[in-house]
Amino acid sequence: MIFSSFQIIGERPAYASVPPALPSTTNNDPTVHIYVNGNGYIVLNSSFSGFNYQNDKIANFTDNSVPYGTVFNLTVDPNSGYYFIRWQGTVNSTARSLNLVVNTNINEEAVYASSTLYSVTFNETGLPTNTPWYLNITSGNSYNSTGNSLNFYALDGNYSYSISTTNKSFSPNITSKNFEVSGSSLNISVNFTELFHKVTFDETGLPAGVNWTLYVDLHKQIFENTLLKSVGPLSNNTYVLFLPNTSSSSFLYRYQAITNNVSYESLEGYFSGSFGSLGSLTIPVKFIPTPNVTFTENQLPAGAIWWVNISGGPSSRPINGSSYTTLLKIENSTYIYNYTVSTSDKDFKGYTYSFDMYPTQTNVTVIFNTVTWMVAFDENIFPAIDWKVVISDGQNMSGYDNGFDFQVQNGTYTYSITSLNPNYTVVKDYGNFTVDGAPTILLINFSKKLYDVSFTETGLPTGTQWSINTTGGQTFKTSTRILSIQLANGSYLYFIYTADKRFAPSSYSGDFLISGINLTFSVSFTEVKYSVSFNETGLPVGDSWYLNITGMPSSGQVYDTSYSAKLPNGSYSYEVSTSNKLYLANTSEFVVGGSRVTINVKFVPVTYKVVFYARSENPHALNPPAGIPWYVNITNGQNLQSTSNNISFYEPNGSYSYNVSIGDHIYRPIPGSGSFTINGSQYSKDILFEFVTYTVEFKEHGIPNYLASMSKQWYVNVTGRPSDVSIQPTLSISLSNGTYYYTLSSGNYSFEPSTRTGTFTVMGNNVTVPASFNPTYSVKLIENGIPNGNRWFVSGPNGSSFNSTGYVIVLHEVNGTYSFTAKNETAFYTMDNILSVLVKGANLTENINYYHYAYINGSVFPVNATVTVDGKTMDIGNNGMFNFSEISGSYHIVVSAKGYRNYYANFTLNQSAVKNLAINLRPLPSKSASISKEIYVGAGFAVAIGIMAVIVSLVRRHR
Repeated sequence: MIFSSFQIIGERPAYASVPPALPSTTNNDPTVHIYVNGNGYIVLNSSFSGFNYQNDKIANFTDNSVPYGTVFNLTVDPNSGYYFIRWQGTVNSTARSLNLVVNTNINEEAVYASSTLYSVTFNETGLPTNTPWYLNITSGNSYNSTGNSLNFYALDGNYSYSISTTNKSFSPNITSKNFEVSGSSLNISVNFTELFHKVTFDETGLPAGVNWTLYVDLHKQIFENTLLKSVGPLSNNTYVLFLPNTSSSSFLYRYQAITNNVSYESLEGYFSGSFGSLGSLTIPVKFIPTPNVTFTENQLPAGAIWWVNISGGPSSRPINGSSYTTLLKIENSTYIYNYTVSTSDKDFKGYTYSFDMYPTQTNVTVIFNTVTWMVAFDENIFPAIDWKVVISDGQNMSGYDNGFDFQVQNGTYTYSITSLNPNYTVVKDYGNFTVDGAPTILLINFSKKLYDVSFTETGLPTGTQWSINTTGGQTFKTSTRILSIQLANGSYLYFIYTADKRFAPSSYSGDFLISGINLTFSVSFTEVKYSVSFNETGLPVGDSWYLNITGMPSSGQVYDTSYSAKLPNGSYSYEVSTSNKLYLANTSEFVVGGSRVTINVKFVPVTYKVVFYARSENPHALNPPAGIPWYVNITNGQNLQSTSNNISFYEPNGSYSYNVSIGDHIYRPIPGSGSFTINGSQYSKDILFEFVTYTVEFKEHGIPNYLASMSKQWYVNVTGRPSDVSIQPTLSISLSNGTYYYTLSSGNYSFEPSTRTGTFTVMGNNVTVPASFNPTYSVKLIENGIPNGNRWFVSGPNGSSFNSTGYVIVLHEVNGTYSFTAKNETAFYTMDNILSVLVKGANLTENINYYHYAYINGSVFPVNATVTVDGKTMDIGNNGMFNFSEISGSYHIVVSAKGYRNYYANFTLNQSAVKNLAINLRPLPSKSASISKEIYVGAGFAVAIGIMAVIVSLVRRHR
């Protein structure tokens, strides 16, 4: 078995071998004694006084005269079945390698121990079923269980451990202790005891001879109470109960104290079950008397409903009578209660008051008062005018006020309103209202007396909207000829507008006075025109020009540089021309919108199109060079560029010179410069782009010249071109500017390039690339164990992969160290899966041994059970069937399921063996708790679950 670094290692017992006494020295040099305690060796490297140790295995080394400063390099080498524990003696260490510098006498021991694992089982008693408990080993391993036992495997040695549980109601008999594993399995018992606390209930308040009953619940939240104890009736004042500590602070104990004497109120309370440490608790139980109180009234009509609400006490039901009696608690000799009475009869109103409560009968007299309600008359004029209100119950009010308020009882009333101001009239001067248990507000509207004011319009097109604004911010609009408004007596200002900016009123504003008669006014509008100025530039001095505006007469010949016209609002277009045919100006549009307009007229020389075309006659070139910018520079200062096959622009008559260039070194233009003349027609020019290449020379080194021609072939593959081959030391190709990727290879397996791939850059010059080759040697991988015809795989360096259906794979490699990985197959595995091969000027052969897997198969019930093999949880089918592939070795299997006993098995599998298992788990028996005669109460309420086994496995295997 191969053990990983996760095995449990504690302090080990001393081993049988005892270091011998150091021999006496005969000179001043120190004595060195190095030896083994256990089964194994020490690998020694050191040189001194003519002695030379290089990777020598020793079990015991002694020298009485070692020169000062000598260095001993020690490495542990335990025998199979043993492992290294520590160095002890002059230097104490757990490192596998140790350097000792001789500057004093040295006595050093390497301690080895057997690597056999033994079962350690902790058996728990005392905890409620399904309660988690924990085991912590000082080596760092921790385990937990909710069952009665906990198992793991450990090597020989001394161990310290501690025990705990999250259930605060229980405590282990020991919290920490030591145990020793010494060549056999070990069982350790752990007992938990429940913690109880004394709770005293102290009753006060009840008269002598009155009994009471006590209930105690375990309470978590609303509707989650579990009755623990009920005692009574009790005649004494004190009762003692022993309760366990609850496992969580969220659990509380609830108690209820009840008496059959209706003159005293029952009690309820809570206290925490998380007591912390052992101790006692006293709960005061105080009963409070509840005497009668009677409320009596004698004013409401028969059948009227009324209520009594007592602050801090009960609220009555609807009362249909003259009295109401209820119970109230009283904690002192006298107690003051506030109360509120109310009634459904809207003609009466309740009130809030207080009374003194006595331990005997208390009587309270209730008095209801008659209800009146406010009726408010509010008017809409501000400041207030003089007016009067009369209502049918005889009340009336008048004066300069914005409102009058009356107090009246429930009922229906009529009213009348009179305006005492001659300039105002009442919109509605009479009416009625009903008061029915709520205030009432009536709004009285007054309005001024109004007169007609008419405005008659002329000058606007039919349907055009116009408006008048008067004093006070009033705006009146119309689309007809006449606009009539109504206004009260007074002086007014007015303003006239129209949304049509083409027209304006002859007078924008005015005023008038209304003094008891209607008024009439006339309003006239006229069309508005704005100045439009045209400013000319570009013509030679003395040349004339013409302007034609839509809907307007032509300007005629204009010799000045400006021309003006008067136009109403609107949209216009215009044309400009000249008798000088060498110049032209564009036609355009403008808008007059309520302000003057200035337009610039620019004459420009007549131009003709000039086009340069990119052409190619070289089959290796592109037409045009795709995506590469090329440029044309003209003597008048224009600098033009394009990535398409043409560049076009416009020039007036004249002679021009040009230069052509391109944005890379792959092409060159022909011609690169020239001249042309524009004389009343367009001009075009073809530019030829030639492909530019440079020589790239590959220099071979390493392939002997004496080989035959076919054995000397070597190859170069460059991006974008066919493969090139040569038997000469030099291979030349032609390439344009750019960066290229290449690969090298040899036609002879006896040679490999030292660098297979690379890149180079051509940038306007020839390039030389070295091509070095090194001799190769065969690496033969031979497999043993897989029948012939079955494919097997080996992965090599740099992601390479090889396979064969025979027994051998042959590779060719140059000198160097290589790592190969043999892959496990469906039915076979290998322990030699990683090979490190050193090629050093000769052919090599390596063997790979394969072994047939063993199998564990069968079924399990229940089908949801958990199956672990050496601590690893395995996958099983939905029907409970399983089939595991394993390497040869010993195995420990555990099967568990909630509510069932665990299944354990240990067995050994040889190569190709098959282990068949049919596993049916047995259900666990139920587990119940009990209550002691001393009224001890348990707090466990969980259902038992299956024991969870902890298995520590350190075996490497295939899954």
